Amino acid sequence: EKYRVIGLIVVAAAMLSSCNESIPAGYVGMVKTPDGIQEKVLMPGHHSCYGRDEMLLVETLESTETIKLSILCKDELDFKFDVKVRSMLVYSDAKDLKDILNSQGSKMSDGKLSYKTLYSIYVEPVVDAVSMSVVSKYTTMQISENRDKISKAIFEQVNIKLKNTPMVVTDINLSNFDYPDVVTKAMEAKKKREI
Repeated sequence: EKYRVIGLIVVAAAMLSSCNESIPAGYVGMVKTPDGIQEKVLMPGHHSCYGRDEMLLVETLESTETIKLSILCKDELDFKFDVKVRSMLVYSDAKDLKDILNSQGSKMSDGKLSYKTLYSIYVEPVVDAVSMSVVSKYTTMQISENRDKISKAIFEQVNIKLKNTPMVVTDINLSNFDYPDVVTKAMEAKKKREI
């Protein structure tokens, strides 16, 4: 009887010290033990971790963010527009994911490294800088007729600059073109002449 009680206590203690963690869809996980992050990527579902182990989650979904820009063009006029950026986290193996957690782990919140965090570290500043460099080569009047060319150039250059990061851009769209009044009036005058 005494041994049975001791056995039950041992089993109860073991059960209390283990945890059943759930990894939601759109995330992958890695277990961090007192020895460090383990070399195994855990997919969405239920996983066990024990004692002082901690489940670290990294958001992997593909998402679209909008960056509002105002860029000084070749004709010294400010041109405002939105860049819609679709991007996602990419990693090839457990070592890659572990490197991401080791370099950006301090930016985790409640054991989660969010897409938004990775996006603001890697993608947003690059899209900003590349958009500025591409668009500033045009006059405001040239922008609408070169829209596809500009989008393509931004997309290609952004992905080149993101090459050694854990993020990739899958699509870029330019929208909400807001021309300076002087350009809008000139466009209207041109249309009237054509009519």
